[in-house]
Amino acid sequence: MDWIVLLIAIVVVAATWLAVDRIARALRRPDRHKSFDWIEALLVAGMIALAIRTFLVEPFRIPSGSMIPTLLVGDYIFVNKHSYGLRVPFTDTWLLDDHQPQRGEVIVFRYPREPDKDFIKRIVGLPGDTVEYRNKRVYVNGQEVGANPSGHFRYLDHYGRPIDTASFQEALPEAAPHTLILNPKAFADDRGPFHVPPDHFFVMGDNRDDSNDSRYWGFVPKANLIGRAEMVGWSWDHLDGGLRTDRFFVPIK
Repeated sequence: MDWIVLLIAIVVVAATWLAVDRIARALRRPDRHKSFDWIEALLVAGMIALAIRTFLVEPFRIPSGSMIPTLLVGDYIFVNKHSYGLRVPFTDTWLLDDHQPQRGEVIVFRYPREPDKDFIKRIVGLPGDTVEYRNKRVYVNGQEVGANPSGHFRYLDHYGRPIDTASFQEALPEAAPHTLILNPKAFADDRGPFHVPPDHFFVMGDNRDDSNDSRYWGFVPKANLIGRAEMVGWSWDHLDGGLRTDRFFVPIK
């Protein structure tokens, strides 16, 4: 896997150098020849952008609050598209898939019921797992997942109304702890047990009482995976109309 990433990086660097060379040449040449060099430079730049977006990193905007507090509405994130392997462009065929998704990872995927829509959730169950949601607690393979109270979290919903929640530090099996929130006023909607089939994943949002996830529509096929969410690049507060500079370049955990 590493040598493929290295090869792609070499191609991108070489193409970037070629584009810069063409721009420099266009600036030096007589006006009647500049247009051809500019066109060539733009074509090369477009190929670089397409290669990066197809094989390496793709930006996504967070449109809903299902992953609060990890991700906020208006976050613009970077998704690692080679985190689970290398796919033939514009297909579901994997050339290499030697890196398997792990519990606790935040992933972007095509919504199974409407593949033209992209969703983002956290992996809770792996192939072969049994997952159950009971009394607002997650059970994996019959064992309750630890969730320790960590305070309170207030956010504004899509209409600007304040929502008060309780925050917890949850530790999925073999995964780093992460923060989730529960609305004490929301009904405890028990679901499961769910038996995760081969090459599928059970996902949930960190805003447990306001997330449309595997509890309601089932599993995510591996073929639907786009990549692993790595970092918040920048963030725009759609209610206040300003940048959230404290969220720039924040790793997604």
